[in-house]
Amino acid sequence: MELKFPTFWFDRTPQGKFMLSIAFGQSKYFVDNLSENVKRGLRQKLRNGILPTLAPLGYLNDTKNHTIVVDQEMAPLVQRTFELYATGKYPLRELRRIMNAEGLNKRRNKELATSNYQRLLVNPFFYGAIKYLGEFYEGKHKPIISKALYDKCQEVMKNKSKPHTKGLKPYVYRGAFRCAGCGRFVTTETQKGHNYLHCTKRNVNCDQAFVREEVIDAQLRAELKGVSLPPALAAEALENIKKVSIKAAQAGEEAAQNLRDEIVILNQRMNAILDMLLAGQLTQSEYADKKRSFVEKKMENEMKLAAFARQGDLRFEPLMGFYKTAVLAGESAISGDPAENLQIWKNIGSNFILGGKRISYKLKSPWEKLRKFNSAAAAASGKNGKLEIWGG
Repeated sequence: MELKFPTFWFDRTPQGKFMLSIAFGQSKYFVDNLSENVKRGLRQKLRNGILPTLAPLGYLNDTKNHTIVVDQEMAPLVQRTFELYATGKYPLRELRRIMNAEGLNKRRNKELATSNYQRLLVNPFFYGAIKYLGEFYEGKHKPIISKALYDKCQEVMKNKSKPHTKGLKPYVYRGAFRCAGCGRFVTTETQKGHNYLHCTKRNVNCDQAFVREEVIDAQLRAELKGVSLPPALAAEALENIKKVSIKAAQAGEEAAQNLRDEIVILNQRMNAILDMLLAGQLTQSEYADKKRSFVEKKMENEMKLAAFARQGDLRFEPLMGFYKTAVLAGESAISGDPAENLQIWKNIGSNFILGGKRISYKLKSPWEKLRKFNSAAAAASGKNGKLEIWGG
């Protein structure tokens, strides 16, 4: 059999077979060389901080400048997707229904599937990093979300992936406390029209008594009153915070400089591990893990620097939130429902124990100080005390 082409042909002689093998070798060399050149170009784009593939939803490929730019129409919807999911209230199917209705869709107006939302929520590209073939790179594109919001979504997704027991009645305090006697969780059950909390007594003999849910609710309301503030007093503290924020500007600049110094050190470390990889002192897997850690830390510091630049005064928001929550605690103690009261308590305390029909807990630092302040003020029987700015 002979192989004939317009420009050359091969017969079944030793010479023809030899020439055919040369042609195959040249073809294989051309393909391998082309493949290596393409990979080299992709690696260079990644080092330059540019994704060498089609831009994800929320971004567009700028073919003229060979960069990736924010899609002004879809980016706000992508950001809203992350914000909704971070609340933990929306499963992926419900998130898909809401965001598809708001107009979040693929190119050519195709609706997104549930799996598309799952891939979107785990893509680090949206906070400024590039993950390509298992390795992380620092992107030069504009982030749509913050690293903190991305991490919150990963935490929510991780928790939702855990198995949950089905068919349980949604009691307010189920799983909120641990037993003081044995450390097991406290559960709730209904008897004769009333809800009772008691130790699960799983694999142990526990002598802790039952307690009615109304008793726990009353105790929780009383404790919330102990960490509350009158609106007028909180307003005075908020005014003082504004004055303190001005004095803190200089300290903020010093912290920003520390972040810049740390970024320089991280760049040096990334160069060092690259040298170790080239010298054979690190495997590709070890290099990828270390580089990912350095890239994420560097981007986190850069985001903190950006926050210092554009949101310097917002550093005091947690403190302002403390005073606002203290006012809310007093209002909720009077008119809030048990679920709202428990949520406030979870935000300000931890280590909730039930024993002897009494609840105990550990308050976070500013709240513990506020409780002592209120106790001292009550003991002083009307003496005027000056409110401090905790954490200021």
